[in-house]
Amino acid sequence: MEDITYIIGHKNPDVDSVCSALAYAEFKRLTGRENFVAARCGNSNSRIDRVLARFHSQLPHFVGDVRLRTKDIMKTEFVKMGTDVSCFTVMAAIDRHDFRSIPILDENSVLQGEVSVFDLGEFFIPHPQSARDARRVKATLNDVIKTLNAAVRCVFDADKDEEMFVRIGAMEVSTFGSILGGENATPPEKNLIVVGDRFDIQIKAIQLGVRAIIITGGYDIDPAVVEMARAKSVSVLSCKYDSATTALLVRMATRALPLVRKNVAVVRSDCLLSKIATRAKDFFEKTIYVCGDGGKLEGLFSNTDLLNVSKPKLVLVDHNELSQAVTGADEAEIVEIIDHHRLGAASTQMPILFLNKPVGSTCTIISQMFRRSGVAISPDIAGLLCSGIVCDTINLKSPTATADDAAEIAALEKIANIKSDGLADFIFGGDSVILSGDIAEVITGDCKRYEEGGVSFSVSQIEELDFSNFNANLGRIRGELAKYRKEHGLYFSALFVTNVMTQDSLLMVCAPDDFLQKINYAKDADRGVYELPKIVSRKKQLIPYLSALLKD
Repeated sequence: MEDITYIIGHKNPDVDSVCSALAYAEFKRLTGRENFVAARCGNSNSRIDRVLARFHSQLPHFVGDVRLRTKDIMKTEFVKMGTDVSCFTVMAAIDRHDFRSIPILDENSVLQGEVSVFDLGEFFIPHPQSARDARRVKATLNDVIKTLNAAVRCVFDADKDEEMFVRIGAMEVSTFGSILGGENATPPEKNLIVVGDRFDIQIKAIQLGVRAIIITGGYDIDPAVVEMARAKSVSVLSCKYDSATTALLVRMATRALPLVRKNVAVVRSDCLLSKIATRAKDFFEKTIYVCGDGGKLEGLFSNTDLLNVSKPKLVLVDHNELSQAVTGADEAEIVEIIDHHRLGAASTQMPILFLNKPVGSTCTIISQMFRRSGVAISPDIAGLLCSGIVCDTINLKSPTATADDAAEIAALEKIANIKSDGLADFIFGGDSVILSGDIAEVITGDCKRYEEGGVSFSVSQIEELDFSNFNANLGRIRGELAKYRKEHGLYFSALFVTNVMTQDSLLMVCAPDDFLQKINYAKDADRGVYELPKIVSRKKQLIPYLSALLKD
């Protein structure tokens, strides 16, 4: 995987999480850390898009899942061979590259299996009772010629794929003749005779009509022998090796295809490494092949490679709970957290930079980092930071707003040449979230999941200029909220609707009756929603209240 650290906000991004990711990535770049990249793990919305367009910024790179897959560690450059390859060629590659095995592919790159050093060992060192197999060769004469790097004196049917048997002619000529005709004899035309400068054996072999004679040791061959062989259609080859080495190499000319082990470890390119880790015994000391559609080989790796995997690196901004983080964050290396929410369940193996301040916006913290470090903020980055603070504090009207937020807005206004009041009108005065998109996005657009005492729940929030659009779509919104709760198996799901003009909110809750009875806010029976006057903060006002109800 590339050496990139993603600066990433929570699922269902809002302006603060997106702007803080972009601004912090720029801070890293300006301080010499080019490998930090702003990212998001959810869809944008019209409010985010307006802010980014206003300050000439691109939407961060989408990263929906950081879990490592086989494609992240597989080798795509590797030695592979076709079905017509010889055992000698496979053995040479294994020896040269110190491999355990070589994949064998057909003409369409479909994996047929592998030939391992153990398979070759069993083939070339057969059981003592299988003496006949110790001489067997399944190949063409051309395979033998290539393996021996032999000189051809005369050759017949060199491309014929056939079964042959290798014998060394190192005995008296009378004994040689009886061996070819003995109890374990094979037809002469199936025999390859390995012989040195034994003229008598050469002549006898030709007279018997063997398949070929192979002259070893680089000895000269009498032209008369070659002429006699040609007349009897006996092939004659010569090589530089001694007879024992030649006999071994001839056997290695055997095609590797019969030795192919088909029961190999195969996975898909999108297979999670965490799943492979749970099957470690199945893959122990094996080459693991990554195949695509139709069995085409795309890459390979070993279980040793699994031990050297570099985890993806993350900087979490505007959240610290894994339930709100990008999928796979629990398998990643979290190197920093910059946040302003309550402490959640995120844990790390090593000490990290963890900035968590009781301010209204993550953008406030990052703006302070710029100023403390003496790093100049560009007008566009200042505009993004100011937008994040304005959105999360409702332009300093939220109870979460602090003196720090006000100070950073004042500083950023000067750099960006803007006024926060005008920026707030621009951000909140756009089309209604309810009218601008699918009703399902009202629930999922800015939805956060929480866990309290083993109970999971969600709270979504939208900001409107008034409640008219919400009231007009009550039935549809309630239906989507109930659907979201059911699909995610939550104890309850809530929607927090804030009127940015009056600083009042409404609360819609889909939950069991016993939980609804605990809520003591005034309830509008006609609309089936709770009225929360002067309550606008999900983080500071609503979540603590709901958590307390769960504890009770």
